Parts: sequence; structure tokens; C-alpha cells
Amino acid sequence: MAAIQGKILGVLKSEPMKILDVLYYNYYMFANRNQPITDPHITVVMTLSFSESLMVNYAIDIISAHFFCQFIMNMWGMLVVLAALLSLNFLIYIKGERGNLVVRTEPFFVSKKASKLATIFFIALTTSLLFWAADYGMYLIKDCN
Repeated sequence: MAAIQGKILGVLKSEPMKILDVLYYNYYMFANRNQPITDPHITVVMTLSFSESLMVNYAIDIISAHFFCQFIMNMWGMLVVLAALLSLNFLIYIKGERGNLVVRTEPFFVSKKASKLATIFFIALTTSLLFWAADYGMYLIKDCN
């Protein structure tokens, strides 16, 4: 049991988790900036999970269109990915109390300004996927035939 906990703690201290922590912190600050909400951690987990699911879903679609000339993900598959990421983020950030720790430590990459710019870029990228990823996937499929 101790070995499993050690591996989990090792993953939670890794570089990808730092990236997610920075995104979580900046999403939290944005959600709490304009008008304080009763439970900002739930809002942040939901929006972060949605953004992550867009990245994962469209990455799977583009890779499957490129290599297999078809889309693998349907609506239910995309919802399963969203539910899995939502559950995982809920367990890590809310149940595991990591959300409070992230807000107290205020993580950043190189500087706070660079972290904010990276978060804005991530939001812009994931939002833009809604507009161009499906068209690009269709282009790849059309190019296969």
C-alpha cells in the first residue's frame, strides 16, 4: 500500500501536474475576480475538465482521422472522456484538498505574467478547437480517399 501511495505522490508532484496546477490557479483567480461565488473550486474543476476534454477529444479525432481515415469518437465517447476528466479532477483537487493547496501556494511557470499568458493561450487553443478541429479532421479524411 505504501508503494502505491508513493507512486501516486510521485505523479502528483510531476511536471504535468504543475502545468495543471498553474491552470487551476489562474482559472480560480479568474472565476473569483469579477464576482465572488459560493464554491469557486467546483466551478474551476468543471471548466478545467471541459477544457482538458476538448484537447483530448479533438486530439483523438485528428489522430484517428490521420491514421485510420475515420473518426473514432462519437458524442458518447466525448462525454465519457469529459466524465472521466471531471471525476479525476474532482478527486485530485477537491477531495484531495489539492485545490486549496494550489490557491495558497500560487504556482507559476517562469513568472506570474508568463503563467497568465500560458493560461490565456490554453483557453484560446481549446476554444478554437471547437471551430477548426472538425473541419481539419474532415480534410484529413477526404485526403485519405
